[in-house]
Amino acid sequence: MALTVRETIKLFENSLKGMRCSAVRRALEKLKFNVRDAAAGHRVVSHPGLAGFHGASFNCGHGRDDLVKPIYIRNLVKVLIQWQEELEAIHGE
Repeated sequence: MALTVRETIKLFENSLKGMRCSAVRRALEKLKFNVRDAAAGHRVVSHPGLAGFHGASFNCGHGRDDLVKPIYIRNLVKVLIQWQEELEAIHGE
């Protein structure tokens, strides 16, 4: 079941102590973000439907499914809030 944009924001806000990398990736991909691996545990986030969105990133550490640090979660919340209206329009919410 896909989460709405609001539900994803709440999920991230409630996980400010950290969230598993795979959970962050899944939540973003359900909102049609592209998440690609970069160097040393970094992930780069883009969205083909958001004109003017220049991307975001987060770090998954060096383990198999490490926790994403709170600063990255907070930054992703800011991105989702900033682009909430456009994302909701894309998803018909």
